[in-house]
Amino acid sequence: MSRALAMQANAVATGDTGAVLLQRRCACGQGASELTGACDDCQRERLLGLQARLAIGASDDPLEIEADRAAARVLRPDVARTDPSHDAPLALTRRSSVPAAAHQAAAPASVHQTLARAGEPLA
Repeated sequence: MSRALAMQANAVATGDTGAVLLQRRCACGQGASELTGACDDCQRERLLGLQARLAIGASDDPLEIEADRAAARVLRPDVARTDPSHDAPLALTRRSSVPAAAHQAAAPASVHQTLARAGEPLA
């Protein structure tokens, strides 16, 4: 215990308080904002609505039900021979989760840098 007190007294006398400067890094490896913890490129991606993780909707969602119905029709060719309604056109709904204006925004510089690299084999 006296050793710890001696170290504290020495730090006060020399002006070295042992304060550490914390510099945040974004998950992508670049320097990050102190408030958000993300770099400018990642913040811009988040604002544009780019999906960082796979988002799985509810199983009773109307679009999910429609997708299941379409998949079932494709995967069961025997229904085509016996079901006369199979020839009826399938009404599909197409919706975007991102506003149209966001689709026209330019890609961040990190995307162009990644695409410019030669690439590496997976194995």
